[in-house]
Amino acid sequence: MSDPVGDRAEFSRSLIRTVRALGLIGKPISARSLAGSFSLGSTVAALRWLLDGGYAESGTSHTAGPRREPVYWLTDDGVHLYRNLLCRSHIGCGRT
Repeated sequence: MSDPVGDRAEFSRSLIRTVRALGLIGKPISARSLAGSFSLGSTVAALRWLLDGGYAESGTSHTAGPRREPVYWLTDDGVHLYRNLLCRSHIGCGRT
């Protein structure tokens, strides 16, 4: 049986990590590449939340070859969310 509080905490960490990574990268990226060494499942859950909220969009990679993956990027609202996260962590807002 899973712990709902623990699940929410993990989702929150995943969401913040995903938004920050998408903001730093600044270009379309696959969920697999975005997850890196973190859980792909929690990264995909965060991406779904961002897509549903209009903070991210998705498309298909433009790489050559038979295996095209979905890629994700922040919308204008997503960039605003990313900047808001930076300010809340006192990075890039002129606070010390």
